[in-house]
Amino acid sequence: MRYNTGASFTWDGPDPADPAVCLRTTQAGQQQRFMYGLRIMPFSYEPAFRRGLSSLWPLSPGRTAAFDYTGTQPSGAREQFSESWSVERAERINIAGVARDTLVVRQTQRNVVPGLYLVHYIWWLDIESRVWIKMDIEIVQGRNATQPFQATILSRP
Repeated sequence: MRYNTGASFTWDGPDPADPAVCLRTTQAGQQQRFMYGLRIMPFSYEPAFRRGLSSLWPLSPGRTAAFDYTGTQPSGAREQFSESWSVERAERINIAGVARDTLVVRQTQRNVVPGLYLVHYIWWLDIESRVWIKMDIEIVQGRNATQPFQATILSRP
């Protein structure tokens, strides 16, 4: 899989011991674990993220999830967040000239304490490969360093 950001890796499928965890291998051969294919593990709010998103699966239009959590930055600073997720629709998009059937998922993330930002992420999950192949971002308030991405080459392991 290659993205327009320059990132390139292979999605290896679900972890046999934990279907909520997706495995991927980097170009350097390092295997990484991602909760729901979204967050590299481990991370400080992993239990809350797992519980909160579990109601979204299996993904289908109309499913929703909402949860709050506290995260710890590498500096040790604690932040409180509120997130809501909704599976909005099925949509066909073109990736590298190939039509792909996707599910479109909207994530709204609000930094509650210290109240720095409100961001909407729109994710496209390729139904066949079960991989996130596109993400857009709308910053409503504050700043966020996350960059949108789109797959430019799809390949199977």
